[in-house]
Amino acid sequence: MLNSAETQSALAAIRGGATLAEAAEASGLHPSSIYRRMRRQGVKSHRCKPPRLSGKEKATIRRLLDRYSRREVAEQVGRGLGTVSRVATDGNGSGLTRSARRCPGCGYLIRTQRCLICVTRNVA
Repeated sequence: MLNSAETQSALAAIRGGATLAEAAEASGLHPSSIYRRMRRQGVKSHRCKPPRLSGKEKATIRRLLDRYSRREVAEQVGRGLGTVSRVATDGNGSGLTRSARRCPGCGYLIRTQRCLICVTRNVA
């Protein structure tokens, strides 16, 4: 059974920015014991996965991809570049954007984020 003082000191160290291994060494507990107690008490760590993308988040990412690069979208929504890329390609790994679309500046059919004609003319 975990001693409450040991557990609290380990959890406090993790909340303060220590890694799981550092907290385990400092408190004298095994890392898996600390992680199990963290999950029970709702403490987030680097081992906790982010929640799955909701349909609303996917729609937001797709909408943003029409105007911004994948990297910019990833920064805006707080997700990884790989996650945004999977949404952009619908998970098929083709490397292309979902489909062709019309450039808002000149109406040219494009597959890139911004039409190069409009970029050079500074239209879009």
